[in-house]
Amino acid sequence: MSKHVDDLQKKTEESKEQVSISSQEIIKDLSMKVDSTKRAFLRQLESTTQKKSQEVLNEMTAISIDKTRQPFGYEQLRQLNLKMYSIVGKNPDGQGCDNIPERDKNIIDIEDAKQHEARKKKFYSATDLNSKLKNRKENQ
Repeated sequence: MSKHVDDLQKKTEESKEQVSISSQEIIKDLSMKVDSTKRAFLRQLESTTQKKSQEVLNEMTAISIDKTRQPFGYEQLRQLNLKMYSIVGKNPDGQGCDNIPERDKNIIDIEDAKQHEARKKKFYSATDLNSKLKNRKENQ
């Protein structure tokens, strides 16, 4: 019986060694697979990040080139207080719109701003233009 127990102990020792060796090989294979998977994941992450950053840069470039849109981070507040009065011609009866406040004052301001001299108008006939062009060519 002791011989039988000794044989069993030897077999268990051998089995332990085989289990230990095979476990070490499996762990080694797993660590190699983990390393290769980690490298592949990091490469994929880097390429995806680079693609996305290029997309964002392209979008920012397109926005900054577009004249109708404002670039990122730009704020602006504009306030206008503008009153404008204009006259085109005059009514023969002298009456105008009743809904314009201070109409008469605006008309007087416009009349005062006009030049009081008569405007000089020049008229060139076709013969005058031809003679002037000939004179210029001769002088050059």
